[in-house]
Amino acid sequence: MNLKGFAVITFVLLTLRANTQEQLGLKISNYSGVNALQLNPAWTMGGPLRWDVNIVSLGAFIEQDYVYGRRGTVPRLLNNGGELITDETAVSTDGTTTNSAVPFYFTERRNFDAHHNAFVMAPSFMANIGDHTFGLYWQGRTWLSGYNIDGDLAYANVSDTVVFIGNIDPFQVAAMTWGEIGLNYGRNIRSDRNLKINAGGTLKFLLGFDAVNISNYSTTGVNRANDAVTVDPANVGISYATNYSAENGYDLQRNGFGLSTDLGITFINPNAKQSKQEYRWKVGVSLLDVGRIWYRKNANDYTFTSEEISTFNDDPFADITDMDGVIEAINASGNVSSAELVDDKFGMWSPMALSLQFDAPLIDRLYLSGTAVIGMRFKSAAIERSDLIAITPRFEMKWFEIGMPVSLYRWNDVRMGTYLRMGPLTVGTENLNSWAIPGKLEGSDFYLALKINSSMFKKCQNKGRGEGCYSNDF
Repeated sequence: MNLKGFAVITFVLLTLRANTQEQLGLKISNYSGVNALQLNPAWTMGGPLRWDVNIVSLGAFIEQDYVYGRRGTVPRLLNNGGELITDETAVSTDGTTTNSAVPFYFTERRNFDAHHNAFVMAPSFMANIGDHTFGLYWQGRTWLSGYNIDGDLAYANVSDTVVFIGNIDPFQVAAMTWGEIGLNYGRNIRSDRNLKINAGGTLKFLLGFDAVNISNYSTTGVNRANDAVTVDPANVGISYATNYSAENGYDLQRNGFGLSTDLGITFINPNAKQSKQEYRWKVGVSLLDVGRIWYRKNANDYTFTSEEISTFNDDPFADITDMDGVIEAINASGNVSSAELVDDKFGMWSPMALSLQFDAPLIDRLYLSGTAVIGMRFKSAAIERSDLIAITPRFEMKWFEIGMPVSLYRWNDVRMGTYLRMGPLTVGTENLNSWAIPGKLEGSDFYLALKINSSMFKKCQNKGRGEGCYSNDF
């Protein structure tokens, strides 16, 4: 079996376990340019683009399984809104409410996951100059991650009207917003008729705006009854730095600073035959977002540790509007222990991951791409990147491209997406069902980009030969 066949089979098998939120339609193409640097800082070297300018790119992803919409789609939710249903009798037999809003229900299961990320990339560029690549980009990012949140925290157990006794297992929830300035450099380190090797790296300066991390470090018994919550000996950490307050609203400013890096390498088997395809296969390996932001302004690092049973009354928690209010409520309602400020600074790891990429032309203009992103887990405050493994067939031309990423989410939900590039505009989603097919709505995503690159200004090679200007490479 040749390397191409082995790689295709490997990626198909790996899609038995996958999550998705990487906006692949902006990163895997030979015409992805500066956007591809975020998946592998060496991926664009040796491609068809001499330069690429991103005018604006943006995208958002959200997926969780705490609540779900019945017979929902994103357009329907935008048109009619959503309605949270806690009483089945409020819903008609066809699963819709009287005002045609999307009905949302709380899920009952052993544990829960939640993940969100969004980005906006400002004007950015990359250039291939000889054996070297240079790039510069600016973008803002927001990220939220929470995994294996104990199912005992389901709404059915924490509602005001229920009596609940249970054990809350360890979990971590983290969120962060930041800006980053990335400086990229790559170069060819080997080039012969059988193999080309390119290596690259991106150094990123991180401007931390907001961050929250809540960690439950040990299994904690909880008893809720009569408008009070009794908590067994506990060990909980709460760290946050935020620009929002109930009194002043949101005032954007930098509360932290950090550094991170992306490192990547690609191996390319050139196509020695006379063909429009520039390579037989391309394989890449990269480390992404290896870094940390230290928050030193408006920062608070609290711990709640008790060796005795504590009782909390509900009343102080009724009107919480910001993170300071959470701490005040804990201190006002506990009869044994309170939240102790242990430091006025803390660090938050960025969403680190190992990524593998594979790309190969099947026939003229038809490619098959495989992508794996494996998130790294931390016990300390960190944004955890969810895993992704996907197969993407695509039809690629200079002015037109269409692809269909296929993946599995949470290891058992089949997801199919699509993206379309026409000239300078790319739009796409990796969860097409959430936009087009009414069903169980737990999340969605979308992305778009407006760009220009050197291929759009390439001089016509066929002029005067009786052929159309783009007859060979539309």
